[in-house]
Amino acid sequence: MKPGTIHGSDVARSQLLRKMIERKLIKPIAVGKRSYQIVMGIGALSVFILRQLDELGFLPKILKEDL
Repeated sequence: MKPGTIHGSDVARSQLLRKMIERKLIKPIAVGKRSYQIVMGIGALSVFILRQLDELGFLPKILKEDL
């Protein structure tokens, strides 16, 4: 199985993807495509990603001071 793939039955994967799309965490790369990209807007996922980047030392000092 390729990295980044979702395990489980076809139905389970479809349900998980639908929930992630509804929560605006991911979006299709194009209409009708089955590849997705992360939505980097203000939301639960972006806060998590920023915290992880900060903990790993990847945020520039100017951004780190504003957090």
